[in-house]
Amino acid sequence: MIALAVDEAVANIIEHGYRRRPGDEAPDNEDIIVMVDISAERLEVTIRDSSAGFDPRDVADVNVREHIRTGRRGGLGLFMIRRIMDDVQYSAPGDGHNELRLIKDLTTQRWPTAALAQGG
Repeated sequence: MIALAVDEAVANIIEHGYRRRPGDEAPDNEDIIVMVDISAERLEVTIRDSSAGFDPRDVADVNVREHIRTGRRGGLGLFMIRRIMDDVQYSAPGDGHNELRLIKDLTTQRWPTAALAQGG
């Protein structure tokens, strides 16, 4: 499930952050850097990019029932990320980059060693 959250976050950066419209200039850098820090207590994935900033704190949770009732497609990525991870933090350090930290507390769940080695 953790891999799904990371995949969704990176897909959102590609789809929304680096989307260019006709006439837009190409950014100097379209890199996405994914860093993983793991200990016995927690897993932290930091995703760093230089796309147009997007602060997930500005987005309210989706009402899933209403979302389904109205037949909407898409728009559930941030909802999934928030449900899978224990903490989602965003910062823009001021160097032209965005940082998204996805944090999972590993002390509250039982994780098979193989699952941790493969990214959960």
